[in-house]
Amino acid sequence: MLKGFFNHTKSVLLYFLFVGFCQSAAAQFKFSQSVNINKGFDLSGLSVAYLDNGDYILAGNVIDTVYLDANTKIEPGTLSTFFIARLNKNDSLVWVKKVSHSNQSNYIKINTPVKIVNNNHILVAGTFTGYHNFPNGTNKNAGSLADVFWLRYNAGGDCKAMGTYADAVCGTAEMNTKLQVFLAGRTTVGGNNAFIAGFDSTGAQDSKMNYVFTGTKNNRDFINSLVQDDEGNIYFSGKACSDSIGFYGFNEFIDASNDLNRYTLILGKIGSDRKMKWMKGAEVMAGSRPYDFNIRQAILQKSLNRIVFAGVLEGANFILGKDTFAQTSTVNTDARKPIMICVDTSGNVQWHSSLELKSENQRGEIFTLNSMGEDLVVSADIEHYLSKSLDLGGVKFDFAGKAFLILTLDSIGKIKSAFGSEPKLKQNVVTVNSCSIHPKYGIAITQAQHVADSISIQNIHTLKGSNLLFARNCNLKAELKSFNREICENSPKFTIEATPSSGKFFGDIISPSGEVNPSNMQSGTYYFKYQISDELKCQITINDSIIINRYTAISFLKNDSVFCPKDTLIKFNVNPTGGEFMGNGITSGNFNPMKAGTGTHFVVYQFTNARKCTSKDSIKIRVRGQNECIQSGTIGHQLTHVQYYPNPFDNKISIHSASMENFNVEFYTSTGTLLEKYFSVSNGAELNVSTLPKGLILMRIDFGNSTQNSWVIHQ
Repeated sequence: MLKGFFNHTKSVLLYFLFVGFCQSAAAQFKFSQSVNINKGFDLSGLSVAYLDNGDYILAGNVIDTVYLDANTKIEPGTLSTFFIARLNKNDSLVWVKKVSHSNQSNYIKINTPVKIVNNNHILVAGTFTGYHNFPNGTNKNAGSLADVFWLRYNAGGDCKAMGTYADAVCGTAEMNTKLQVFLAGRTTVGGNNAFIAGFDSTGAQDSKMNYVFTGTKNNRDFINSLVQDDEGNIYFSGKACSDSIGFYGFNEFIDASNDLNRYTLILGKIGSDRKMKWMKGAEVMAGSRPYDFNIRQAILQKSLNRIVFAGVLEGANFILGKDTFAQTSTVNTDARKPIMICVDTSGNVQWHSSLELKSENQRGEIFTLNSMGEDLVVSADIEHYLSKSLDLGGVKFDFAGKAFLILTLDSIGKIKSAFGSEPKLKQNVVTVNSCSIHPKYGIAITQAQHVADSISIQNIHTLKGSNLLFARNCNLKAELKSFNREICENSPKFTIEATPSSGKFFGDIISPSGEVNPSNMQSGTYYFKYQISDELKCQITINDSIIINRYTAISFLKNDSVFCPKDTLIKFNVNPTGGEFMGNGITSGNFNPMKAGTGTHFVVYQFTNARKCTSKDSIKIRVRGQNECIQSGTIGHQLTHVQYYPNPFDNKISIHSASMENFNVEFYTSTGTLLEKYFSVSNGAELNVSTLPKGLILMRIDFGNSTQNSWVIHQ
């Protein structure tokens, strides 16, 4: 997206892998565009979310120059800054708001994905230090380490509310339809405990919604995902380490490792009465060596009465009840495994999935989780180091390395489709910060690439830094109407037609409108393409080629071009032979003056070579009338009167002059070639001209001070 972006920021897909996402819909998604937002690595802040009309909200931290469109960029300064912007579906900037800290020694940054509620209310949340004046005019002074903040904007870019939570680090933020905001994460004082806090629509903290979990000192417990249903129940996930985690007034505690570097998964529910309903933890299987859980997102599927959590675990063989997560053949492993856990509203595990990665040499993590009806859509980073192919959703991936994929799963966690990395191309690690799905405009993704300079994802080139990617539900189709793909240098120009016709052609041999003029090109093979896009920025490219063959040049030697009807068949002199003569008077490749008749005639010679290229040449022939051919010629001159006979002649001709006793006589072919010359011919002498060729001959009589010309016929 972001039309008019600098050249280095855009790349477009020529061919893509089509994937069906919905059980009941025929929509097919493909990557259509990638935009480099900045060269820095905004690994937690850059995020995107759709509005209903296709506009989108983009938010991120200003760690490097941020390009919003061709005319708008945000330069980093001495003050910590983040931005929130609205761009329309055509990628033009509608508005942008910047929030900068007032003190160079402190910072403010967002670290949770932007959220939109009721198509008008936009939530961003993060962390700040020191004294800060917020956009709504509220002044806040953070605690000794940092405070969590949240801001609510409307779709017009106005800041309508804000709130803060003291001495904490933000893990996630959510907002419901009543504009109540919920923060979760970890406190930075008093034991580093996990917390969940609630705020009303004005930004005031809800005294009944301030959950600080209990545990031993330096627990480093953390809540990093939560979701709320329409009845006000909150479902959450997090991790705990160092002894146990619990909550006052709730009898169950979750055992955790005493090792500060090892974490245990926790899942729980807080009721609409703001009381803990249940909390469960994943125990470590004996002999296992687990390290970390990071459940990044949770979604509620109300129609199925269940919650799905997704993220990553580092290690293997965690047990929740009777279920073992990411089980592998080797108990002792530190491999990262993607993890999805589906539980009902009572906390009972319905199913779990590690995206079918079951080997020690397969790793990965899930970044984002969305739903489309009963289907689930996840973005994931996959590592695969086995010699055999990895089959995901019917697509065989042959890479031996890393891949970025978008996967769809059915209602029981089975992979239905996959697209993203080239199936045979090894990639580097990417991090996806957010994913938003629009029923018409498809999928928008924010992605950070911080290992290599660039990554190719299905022919989309994502540059080093933070990128915005779009996958469209594209049904665009195009085709070229039939045309002759093998032509000749002397073929007439023609136009290739395409359906739909609103696209453009590209190539040396073709104009943008599809016109091909072979006479402008040399023989050879020429490649061209036809590209067309629609309002969704879906693009189709058709590649094709045309072969231009060389024609054979013709040498059609010009014979005498004036004949009499009684002349014999005239044979033509052409090169190459083997072609076809066409025209009046043509008999078996010869010209028959009698058959052609009196008048002017055109004879065409056509030759077609082995490459089916045809070339032509022609001559003009005049056949005299009978009276013109049989009369003796009388040449009038101002000094002399000359007669010659017979005409036509047969080997001999006599010439008489009334005033000249001697003269010179010359005979020429019709094309001007001298045949014979007779000097000092006596008046009345009979010339023996049997050596002259048969046919029409030009006779020239030279009297010294003048010449006379006349046509004669040797029969």
